[in-house]
Amino acid sequence: MHLDSPTGALFALHHRPAGPAARAALVFVHALAEEMNKSRRMAALQARALAQAGFAVLQPDLHGCGDSAGEFADARWPLWLQDLATAQAWLRARHPGAPLWLWGHRAGALLAAQALQPQQGPSDAVDRAGRVIGVDGLLLWQPVASGDQALRPWQRMQRVAGLLKSPPRPAAADAAAGGTAAHAGGAHAQGLHPTRTPATALQAGGYHFHPELLQALRATRLDPPPAAPSTIWLDLHDPATAAAEPAPAAAAPAPAAPPVQPAPPAAAGTWARSAAAFRHLSLPGPAFWRSAEIDVVPALLDATTQALLAACPPRHA
Repeated sequence: MHLDSPTGALFALHHRPAGPAARAALVFVHALAEEMNKSRRMAALQARALAQAGFAVLQPDLHGCGDSAGEFADARWPLWLQDLATAQAWLRARHPGAPLWLWGHRAGALLAAQALQPQQGPSDAVDRAGRVIGVDGLLLWQPVASGDQALRPWQRMQRVAGLLKSPPRPAAADAAAGGTAAHAGGAHAQGLHPTRTPATALQAGGYHFHPELLQALRATRLDPPPAAPSTIWLDLHDPATAAAEPAPAAAAPAPAAPPVQPAPPAAAGTWARSAAAFRHLSLPGPAFWRSAEIDVVPALLDATTQALLAACPPRHA
């Protein structure tokens, strides 16, 4: 279906809850560019699992993304904030009385957190505690700490593409320079020279980022509002651990050590101090949003559902 948004037609999937009344209603805020496509299956599986557990879920494609109106090259941060507001209003109208949660993945977590800042809405949309009225919870999947972090994969691709497309340096030029390029190492030693692009230009992986979108992303950090709603933060870590040194031959085998759990990200501590309630879970699993194949992480699906069930009690129609 398509929602009417000031930015144009907004494609969305609505997953209706099992049962007479939704425990909560969640708006999914997808990841950036190709990370969105890599995560489609995980997001769909999670939305269906939540619907079966009694939650309503809306999965919109933001302006210029997926099947919504516009081209990615036309996308702007304020337009995406408007799309998110449109999706929230639509879902709230279909499930009145249900707690409203924002579910952000990667850069989508940045957008969801930005939408909670009081300055993003009218003054009457903020209660006395500073919380944005109508947003009761935040679910974060592998949130990035900043827009700069979200952009790094495309910046790396652009640098590599620049190296591959640049013509070899003429041998005569190297000789005129005293042969210094031959001893400089790296790309110059191989006759490769990256195409320099201004900080306001980014085009890589088939995606052209508008300068205004780049500027907004680079200025955005995963900062909580003065009084954040209940927040559930889930991330994945590499299950590989360093091999233990072998025990002496005569010694009895030592019991297997439990997996090492990584320390929570620094930003998680800031959110824990601001949120009305906070829970952080770190699970072993692959980075499905950037894997070559389409990966599924059942542990994340189950942990997300269980965490929301614990946070959102049943409601009666």
